[in-house]
Amino acid sequence: MGLQGRSRSTVTRVGRGTFGPRVGRASILVLASLLWVALGSPGAAHASFASGLKYSVGSQPFGMATADFNGDGTPDLAVTNQGSASVDVLMGQGGASFAPAVSYSVGLAPSSVAASDLTGNGVIDLVVANFGSGTVSVLLGNGDGTFVPAVSYSVGTDPTSVAIGDFNGDGIPDLAVTDEGSNSVSILLGNGDGTFAPAVSYPAGTDPTSVAIGDFNGDGISDLAVADLGSTVSILLGNGDGTFPTVASYPIPSGSESVAVGDVNGDGISDLVATDLTSNLVSVMLGNGDGTFSPAVNYKTGKEPTSVALVDVNGGGLPDLAVDNLNSATVSVLPAQTLAYVGITPSTGVAGTAVTVSGSDFLAGETVKVKYKTGASPAAVTICSGVVSANGSFGCTGTIPSASTAGSLGSHTIQAKGATSELVAKATFKLT
Repeated sequence: MGLQGRSRSTVTRVGRGTFGPRVGRASILVLASLLWVALGSPGAAHASFASGLKYSVGSQPFGMATADFNGDGTPDLAVTNQGSASVDVLMGQGGASFAPAVSYSVGLAPSSVAASDLTGNGVIDLVVANFGSGTVSVLLGNGDGTFVPAVSYSVGTDPTSVAIGDFNGDGIPDLAVTDEGSNSVSILLGNGDGTFAPAVSYPAGTDPTSVAIGDFNGDGISDLAVADLGSTVSILLGNGDGTFPTVASYPIPSGSESVAVGDVNGDGISDLVATDLTSNLVSVMLGNGDGTFSPAVNYKTGKEPTSVALVDVNGGGLPDLAVDNLNSATVSVLPAQTLAYVGITPSTGVAGTAVTVSGSDFLAGETVKVKYKTGASPAAVTICSGVVSANGSFGCTGTIPSASTAGSLGSHTIQAKGATSELVAKATFKLT
């Protein structure tokens, strides 16, 4: 299955593909090509890359951020090394090539790195969450791609993830840090000069691992979404003064190591996407616009999905999902789909009425089966099927079931489902 879509139908298609070796151990694999996603093969998304370029970094690289550290317009990389208690900086040289890594000491077992301008001078700085020392390290940039020695701030136990945002509306970057060992989120309000106030802790779910920032209720105030290994996603709505007094939890099938925020269905409201580590799923929770979310809808990935990113890789106008699968050494790509559509003529009639069904935006070459939902027994009756043409459309003719099986008078659902893509579209027939 795949992402849910906009108002007129539900999209239930998933694409999945392998993109090359997972980043890890003592090297970074730079894939020097643009990603393309082809939906021609049933149920799969494919990607093509040029040969990988490997750059040596420290021991056990774990987290990575990209930004322009020296203002030359070329992306650079920062990589945390858990085994060597360091963050490595690799300056981009254009053409997907990088200079050798320069290492900076941070705390023990650094797990996450975020990049932003913390002082307002237009220069990118780094913040690193140090799992082994219960701190975050701040490295202010010099503007030439180098950084001053790290300054550390205490947070909770086993910090795993750090995010940068403005939590009190003063225009100064603040920090949010997940503390896995203390089941909390630490908030450090910025002073504007690259320093931070002492951390204030707020409860989260069990074993929080990842934090993302969004405005979930449309009040212009930053809120937090936290992925928990305790099989929930926690929502902390901001008060606008840098405090997060309440937490609400939404269940997902298994523990999560990553949560992302984005508008996955194009309605202008922030939604959530979280990985489900042991269920081999990714969960999508559509936002209601008031700070609450709909129950999770789950989609298959590879084995042990650990992180998720939202990006429009196929140019379709909606964010697609890219999921890193730890145990299968793959990346799953779940493309957001254009909504399938189905219509029925006539849309009103008695039992036994002959009808024509037409649809669009299905997968070329697949068979679409059209069912009439009776609301009785049997619950659904197939009335016709058709093969999708090259432009994504199909048509078929059929008959509304007889009076004995058509159900009660009133509106009934006509459902068209693609056999290969599993795209679903619905229409209404009014039985008179």
